[in-house]
Amino acid sequence: MSLNWPDRNINLVSVIITSYNHGRYITGAIESVLKQSYSNIEIIVVDDGSTDDTAGIVGKFPQVKYVYQENKGLPAARNTGIEKSTGEFLVFLDADDWLLPQAISVNIGLLLERPELAFVAGAHQFYIEKDNLFQPVVKESREDYYCRLLEGNFIGMHAAVMYRNWVFKEFRYDPSLKTCEDYDLYLRIVRKYPMHYHQEIITVYRIHDTNMSGESKNMLEGALRVLKRQEKIISTEKEKQSLRKGVLNFSSFYMEKLEKSFYLRLYYTGQNIGLEELLYLKKHDAGIFGRFCQHNLAYLLEHPERVKVRGWRRFIPKKSQLKSLV
Repeated sequence: MSLNWPDRNINLVSVIITSYNHGRYITGAIESVLKQSYSNIEIIVVDDGSTDDTAGIVGKFPQVKYVYQENKGLPAARNTGIEKSTGEFLVFLDADDWLLPQAISVNIGLLLERPELAFVAGAHQFYIEKDNLFQPVVKESREDYYCRLLEGNFIGMHAAVMYRNWVFKEFRYDPSLKTCEDYDLYLRIVRKYPMHYHQEIITVYRIHDTNMSGESKNMLEGALRVLKRQEKIISTEKEKQSLRKGVLNFSSFYMEKLEKSFYLRLYYTGQNIGLEELLYLKKHDAGIFGRFCQHNLAYLLEHPERVKVRGWRRFIPKKSQLKSLV
């Protein structure tokens, strides 16, 4: 989708880039905004207390507004960006991700065509850094967005979202949330106002070793906390069913990730697995826990010298106790 914009004094888009020690990536994020097919954009970088050279790198781009704050976390950094922005539309981009050239044009075009929408969201793709591979992430384009969000965060990548600025006169990110602050915001907005999702891939999410979304336990706790808040306001049986489905979906998704991390630690990296992690897996998805134990119990019992796992040693001499975990 390509549009001509004759009046550059209206429809300003504020792109807010948040960064915490991601100076090695932020040049790519900024350049992806500068290469947009739509040009009426202001770029604001909120440096959330970085100790690397983020400030110096951003300083090479005089057209970028740089804002430094003591480290307060991602939600607070995004709120600071909102306060510093002047655009009629807002986009939030993490410093390690980037926009494809048509991203702004596609989303603002949809918002201008449909003034009733609070925000619009598009599809994205993963960039798996260690393998130099791209993987598209495109969800179904169907309505009933509130129930769909209760069942899971189908939007997935925040940079693929464009908001109208009036949204933030009523809503802000919750700084008490260490994860899933975007998911929480979507639900609160869509409970009250319409949104739209489209299937054009417009952004790239970088997968690397320091992604917060790789922390399965923390992400699951954040998602369940967000859903718990919605429990107080849902009213229909369909919404209740969607919420229950969401709890199960999130639990299975993140426990599968936790299980995979156990395999990597046991057989490749030699890192510890805590007994509390195993019990956490059992609590949130007994099926996945049982599968892991079934496939690895014999190995753990027969090779205790290779199992560098906190909490297991007191079970290893007593096989019946270890088996009782299953």
